[in-house]
Amino acid sequence: MMLEQIINRFPGVSCAYMDESGKVTTECYRVSDKEKNIKVVDNTIFPACSMSKFVTAICLMKLHEENLIDIDSSVNRYLQQWKLLTTEGKESNATIRALMCHTSGILDGEDAFCGLRRGTLEISLLDILDGKTSYNNRPAREEKTPGTVFEYSDAGYCVLQLLVQEVTNKNFEDAVQKIIFDKLHLQNTFFASPENLAYYENNKTMATGYDENCLDYIKTYTDSVAPSQSQKIDTKNTDSQNQNNDSQEKAPSLLYQLIIKGYVDQAEKAAEALLKTTKPVDIVEKHIVPALDIVGKEYEGGKKFLPQLLLSADTVAKAFTVIKKHLAETGETQETKGKVIMATVEGDIHDIGKNIVCAMLENYGYEVIDLGKDVKPETIIETAKKEKVSVIGLSALMTTTGLSMENTIQKLRAAATPDKKYKIIVGGAVLTEEHAATIGADKYAADAMEAVRYAERVEAEIK
Repeated sequence: MMLEQIINRFPGVSCAYMDESGKVTTECYRVSDKEKNIKVVDNTIFPACSMSKFVTAICLMKLHEENLIDIDSSVNRYLQQWKLLTTEGKESNATIRALMCHTSGILDGEDAFCGLRRGTLEISLLDILDGKTSYNNRPAREEKTPGTVFEYSDAGYCVLQLLVQEVTNKNFEDAVQKIIFDKLHLQNTFFASPENLAYYENNKTMATGYDENCLDYIKTYTDSVAPSQSQKIDTKNTDSQNQNNDSQEKAPSLLYQLIIKGYVDQAEKAAEALLKTTKPVDIVEKHIVPALDIVGKEYEGGKKFLPQLLLSADTVAKAFTVIKKHLAETGETQETKGKVIMATVEGDIHDIGKNIVCAMLENYGYEVIDLGKDVKPETIIETAKKEKVSVIGLSALMTTTGLSMENTIQKLRAAATPDKKYKIIVGGAVLTEEHAATIGADKYAADAMEAVRYAERVEAEIK
């Protein structure tokens, strides 16, 4: 029954089973082309996405094993055509290991490496690293001291792929073929190219014809309100829709629906239209918060997955950008209620939830000091003393950083003085209300609004 449920969630599936003797059995289910109703067979080719870092790392370790490179040496030692530079124009000392572990100090540009589409397969690594393509919008540079901070970097792995090319004297795809695919006897595994894609599609062995950006999948397997009769939301009538949908009591607003669906590119227009009839604070309370609540519940219930959660968070961020711009242009001001420090604790690099709380606090009139992610307790303490804050918000998502959260709270308590004590709000998937109490937090906030309400209570008590 479980296998049937899994299979029915996808247009087509090919499964391989290996028994204790090593015998491999394959089973094929449903279709490789939904539109043409072509069945999945043993030799059907399925596109595998987001694999390049994995295979790059394997190549590097094999080259290290063969003494062709030393992963603890500077990457520039092996690069000839292009060098990794610091922001000052000096050669970086970042090691291959640091690049592999995303601690090289390279920071990807905003909205960089958003993904390649068909027809853009042949892009030079040198052009990508020099920031000459839409794929990467600025040259790859060492912006932070290597080994000091974790920053996930696609550009860093482009540097490593160039290294593989130069050491093997082959293009990256051919190097992977020789080092990995051939040695594992993977006869039908290859990097996409216009030629081999056309070959497999013409011979009806390529799984294709699936919906663009998986929108049909999201619609089918997300139990939420559809923005319109089609997947493409019409924003031309946004004004009239929002005028008739000022509250959730009547019908969900367009912005509410966009957040649930994660349609980032349409959020700004919807927010602009909603601002014509609705106060910023009401947009937050009546449209954004309820939508986020739905998204959170569906994620917890398995109806949404992490990519959909990220899209919804990005949609909210776009809406908040419009709201902030509106406040600045109109001169509207909100009562400054106080300062709040927000940080993701040391060792944790997840900040989506923290960012939503920050945006919510700002829209309720708080001055938010966002220290970012992977923040040391000493940094939080120093900032708290300097800025004279009363409320500190801490976030953690990974179970491995639960102890870091407790350690941070203990150090904050130790640094407090009789005349200056901190109220600490904690949140994140790793925590519960009971756990928060045991590690010394003053408040566990299950969502952004709960954090706002607690901050309001604290500031009211102070005044």
